[in-house]
Amino acid sequence: MKLLITYLTAFAVSTGFALAAETSTKKSSSKKKASTEKATKKSASALKKEAEAKAKAKAAAAKKLADAKKAADAKKAASKTSATSKKESTTIAKKKSATAKPSTAKKSTTPSKASGNGVTVANAATMAKIKKSAAVLSSGQKKTMLSTLNKGTSADLIKVPGLGDKTIANIKAARPYKEVTDLGNVTGVGEKKFTDIVKYFKSLK
Repeated sequence: MKLLITYLTAFAVSTGFALAAETSTKKSSSKKKASTEKATKKSASALKKEAEAKAKAKAAAAKKLADAKKAADAKKAASKTSATSKKESTTIAKKKSATAKPSTAKKSTTPSKASGNGVTVANAATMAKIKKSAAVLSSGQKKTMLSTLNKGTSADLIKVPGLGDKTIANIKAARPYKEVTDLGNVTGVGEKKFTDIVKYFKSLK
């Protein structure tokens, strides 16, 4: 009987220890699991934050690149506008200059002479017609006419149709002539008389 009690007591103690060990193991396992879950959760949170930070950095870099491109395009457009504006200004200036030039009366190529020395500067329209009349002369005929205007005596000049003593005196007073068209600036020689003079020199061989 005493032995049975001893056996039962030993069994109870052994069973108690076993249960205690099992309970301890379960608690330890539960704690370990909870710790692992916590670590995993923490790791996932860190990874999420890291991913968010990377996304923000990427977005910031993309924005910076876009801003830089936008600034470069704006600078390029401004430069192009400036160049176009400068070109337009130059074109306008040239047009104004070209428009202003025809308005100036074309003067004789001879040295300036005071009024009263046989010179009357023809207006632009008359001079244009005189030049057109002179264009029918050959280079040789122009040379002959120019020589007569510069060196011809009164006897030479009186042979030219339409030239009287007064006009001849004005022709001599207006010397020297560089072009035959300069005769158009002589007092008494208008468009019609110049055309008749050209016809005379045109007829010479």
